[in-house]
Amino acid sequence: MDPATQMRFPNFTEPKLLWEAIHTEFEKAMKVDDNQEVVKLASCRLESYSTVAEWQAAQELIIRDLATCDIEVTKSWRKFYVTVNHPITQEWTNFVSTLELSGQAQTSAEIITHLLAIEAKLRREPGLSPDAALYIWKKR
Repeated sequence: MDPATQMRFPNFTEPKLLWEAIHTEFEKAMKVDDNQEVVKLASCRLESYSTVAEWQAAQELIIRDLATCDIEVTKSWRKFYVTVNHPITQEWTNFVSTLELSGQAQTSAEIITHLLAIEAKLRREPGLSPDAALYIWKKR
């Protein structure tokens, strides 16, 4: 056993009991951190990432961390976070509203598909660097 672990858990000599104690400490640490993970998900905004795929990957990582904390992010909550964490501009608000009113935003996956299509269209515009497409649309 390494010295740091031995100092942290001096009363455990049996490996199974030591592992259970370490696991319990880990679970406590994750429980304490669950509120922070919820805040991270709520503040995971599209405008902080250069692509929709990066944004979606960041959200999935936070959702996995929440699952470790025994917090399940339901499909309706996923949709909520996708629809509210877009840039606050008239174009983005109109885009999301149009998707919802037309019935094309039933799930977060459908919304992501439409966001990827918009991103692809913007990337085809001449003179834009690969990471500028979403930036241009969100900051005009």
